Amino acid sequence: MAFEVVQGWADSLSMPIQNFTIAVILFSAYPLAYIYSYIPSTLPTAKHLFSILLTITLCLTLVDPWLYVQLLSACLVAYTVVSISRESVWAPVSVFLGMMAFLSVHHLENQIFNPDSGVADNTAPIMMMVIKMSTFAWAAHDGTKKDTLLSREQQRTAIRTMPNLIEFLGYAFFFGGWFVGPANDFIEYRRFTRGEPPFDKIPPRGLPAFKTLLVGLFTIGIYMKFSEPLSHYGAITPEFMKQPFWFRLLYINLAGNVVRCKYYGAWKLAEGACIISGIGYLGPCPRNPTKMLFSRVQNADPLRLELAQSPREYIGAWNQQTGKWLRECVYLRLAPQHTPAKSTDNARSKHQKPKEKGKAIALANVGTYFTSAFWHGFRPGYYFTFLSGAMVTITGQLLRRNLRPLVTQPSRLATYKPLYDFVGWLGTQISINYICAPFPVYTIPNGIQVWKSVYFMVHIWNVAALVAFGILGGGKLCRRIGELVGADYHGHKHLGTVGKVEVEKSVRDSADVFVTGEDEEVKDVKDHDNDLKKDN
Repeated sequence: MAFEVVQGWADSLSMPIQNFTIAVILFSAYPLAYIYSYIPSTLPTAKHLFSILLTITLCLTLVDPWLYVQLLSACLVAYTVVSISRESVWAPVSVFLGMMAFLSVHHLENQIFNPDSGVADNTAPIMMMVIKMSTFAWAAHDGTKKDTLLSREQQRTAIRTMPNLIEFLGYAFFFGGWFVGPANDFIEYRRFTRGEPPFDKIPPRGLPAFKTLLVGLFTIGIYMKFSEPLSHYGAITPEFMKQPFWFRLLYINLAGNVVRCKYYGAWKLAEGACIISGIGYLGPCPRNPTKMLFSRVQNADPLRLELAQSPREYIGAWNQQTGKWLRECVYLRLAPQHTPAKSTDNARSKHQKPKEKGKAIALANVGTYFTSAFWHGFRPGYYFTFLSGAMVTITGQLLRRNLRPLVTQPSRLATYKPLYDFVGWLGTQISINYICAPFPVYTIPNGIQVWKSVYFMVHIWNVAALVAFGILGGGKLCRRIGELVGADYHGHKHLGTVGKVEVEKSVRDSADVFVTGEDEEVKDVKDHDNDLKKDN
């Protein structure tokens, strides 16, 4: 009955039911977050129950009662498995695989078996729950280990004391991020609801929340205005191929920018509500203590992303919470990196042969990109994008390592650094918009057609660069030129190699985005959190 009423409201506004539901959930979170912020930290159970009951109400009235039953069941199974056997590595592995299987069933139904059913695709909450449950399971498992066996980040997020069921469900169904994210760590949620540092002194957040809201509204407005005239489907029509090349290239790039605005809008609207609730507070800026940061749950940095000068920098600013999940639950589990020097595993890794280490990194790279595509679903366009993204990232690191020293001090060509930066930005924008073009058009024929419209140009120049530097010795030529212009290649890591070895090292460098992940400023503040308060 309630769903029929909601459908009627959506029809009266000429909005698809899914868009109407997302809008209501995102905008209603603002006044609700304001009310939530007044629940004192001395009553954490009240905070948990507020989120649980609110999410139940929203899911039952606006989304799908059956979806809530499934989500709750999945959470209870994950909680039971972790509670019983969190000491075993198979506990987080089984939770991860089980949640991915649960998500895959819905992806298959909505994307493959019954894509035109007219029923709203409500897999977004399941995608968020996959992140939360697998992150929780790994953190609980890490909580059974000594700090010497954990990385700095794993020490920070490790759950030493298991939560009771109410606290766990409060985290799983936190009203500020259950539908489209952001999905934060359990330990951050626990500290927040208990009022532990840095959440014991949250400064006024009305202005940062308002700024975030404006960014969300602005980007959503761009998407609503230009999504039809600049649709990627316009690039697969016969008429499109009759246009000049410059028009087709410009169109695909503008279409890519418009599509990103949809995600910017949803993420920023959700982030704004989290800032009001208080969980978005990060702490004082390490470089400027008078500046308060509210980027703890930030999912995208539009300005940093749109001005990125390399694919690696671009990836680091996009879908950051999902990237963090991929880093902590996939990449670093396949290629562990332990910070403390006394760690047995770390000592073992030091004696690991470079070839074996390279294989582990390559496996982790492939596994991470594949998991990301699998998490998004089974549409071929997704795999076109993610597999090409791996190639573009590797090539970008290869070019950056060999060309950048030529235009930085003490090179006599340093005056051309602004030109290098501009070309890097332009190449990054063209590359990213090109490889992402199949993502919104889904199918193999559509993906091939949109790439064909610009003659597969990005694939061609990436293969050419890999051949030039991996086979023909382009890196050696760059260093010879560097000697003539006074460039310093010794100050740049991995520049003493050529050929196949150099490409292999570029693969490792491209994987750094999974190792470093967050912005350094964010990492500094979170490390400070860890020093102030550890979960006991």
